[in-house]
Amino acid sequence: MPELVAARPDGNGGWEISLVRHGRLAAAGVAGRGAPPWPVVDMLRATAETVLPGIGPTPSASGEETERILAWLLLSDVKVVAIDGTWAMPPRHAAERWRGLLDRVDSASDSADPFADRRGLRPLHRPARASA
Repeated sequence: MPELVAARPDGNGGWEISLVRHGRLAAAGVAGRGAPPWPVVDMLRATAETVLPGIGPTPSASGEETERILAWLLLSDVKVVAIDGTWAMPPRHAAERWRGLLDRVDSASDSADPFADRRGLRPLHRPARASA
């Protein structure tokens, strides 16, 4: 998504504010106790890193960075303040029904010997040649 702004209480009556662009943390700031948060959000938007998806010196984030940001966003006290674009996620346990199949595939591949010859053929001293 092009831009997402989220905020979390800082524990002192203020807000920790993060601005994410294309999965990368582009700016972060704090609106202290009693300070209105929207001017801080506007300042973060104006000064944030420019992130273009996969282009130039500041491409979109790595998978690891996006996972860390997502973990922060899913904390119970984080509030999504503004979104530019659409945020769509599968339900938390959407792939749970496939866990058994994946476990069987993993265990089968762990026990497989890629160098085992299961053909049961004996080598011949003089193999047959194709006639011309």
